[in-house]
Amino acid sequence: QAVAARAGLEAPASSSATPRWAEYFAQRPAWRNGSCSRDVTRMADLIADVGTRTVVECTRVRTPLVWSDLSKGYGYLQVSRVRRVKAARDTRPTRLLFVNPGGPGVTADWLAPTVAALEPTVHASHDIVAVDARGTGGSLPVACSTVPDDVTDYRTPTTSEVQAQQRAVQRTVTQCTSRFGRTLPHLNTLNTVRDHDLVRSVLGHQVVDFYGVSAGTWMAARYADLFPARVGRFVLDSNTQFATDWRRSFAYQPQGFQRRFERQFLP
Repeated sequence: QAVAARAGLEAPASSSATPRWAEYFAQRPAWRNGSCSRDVTRMADLIADVGTRTVVECTRVRTPLVWSDLSKGYGYLQVSRVRRVKAARDTRPTRLLFVNPGGPGVTADWLAPTVAALEPTVHASHDIVAVDARGTGGSLPVACSTVPDDVTDYRTPTTSEVQAQQRAVQRTVTQCTSRFGRTLPHLNTLNTVRDHDLVRSVLGHQVVDFYGVSAGTWMAARYADLFPARVGRFVLDSNTQFATDWRRSFAYQPQGFQRRFERQFLP
C-alpha cells in the first residue's frame, strides 16, 4: 500500500485496510511544491517570468476505487492548488475554484497556474484547484500505448485500411484491459465528479465555483446535477452537448470541425 501511495496507484482491497467513509472525509493532505508535475512546475515558472505572484503546491487525496463499495479498495487523486493572493484590506472569504481543461483524458493540473496568471481578479478571490481526472496524471493513472495501424493517409482510406485500423484498435483495447482491467471500469464521469466533491469537503468549502472547458463542461454539468447545493459560479467554455449521452455528444465534433473549416479557414 505504501508503494501504491507513492505511485498513485490503487491499493489492493483488504478487510484490515479498508477505510471507512469518515476516514476519507477526515483527510488532511500535506501540500508540497515538490510533488507537483513537470507541467505545473513549468507553468509556474512561466508565470513567475511575467511577474505574477503564485504559490503552487500539490498533494494526493485518497479516494474509493468504487464509490458504491468501499471494500474494493482505494486509489489516489493528484490535486494541484494555486493559493489565493489576498490584498491586505480584502475581507472577502476565500472561494474555491475547480478548473478542468477537458479532453477527456487530459491532465488538469497545469490549468490551475494558467488561470491564476490569466485572470488575476479571480486569483485575488479564489484558491484555484485542479484535480486530475481518474486515469490521467497522478490520479489512478492509466497509460495505454496505441498499436500502430500502418495507415499513412486517413482522408480516403480503402476498405483494407479501415479494417487495419479496426484491428489495431482492438489490439490496443485488449492490451489495455489486460493491464488495467481492475481500474478501467471505474474511470467514469460520476466517479470523477464524486472525487471532486470529496476534495471540496477535504478542503473545507461548502460551495465551489467551476471553470470547465470542452469535456470539462460535461463534468461541471454533471457535478451540478449531482450536487446542486454545492454550486456557486460555473463557467462552461466550449460546451459539449451534455444533455445527451457522451457517445452522441462526441459524434457532433466532426460536424463542428467541418463547419469551422468551411466558414473560417477556407475564406
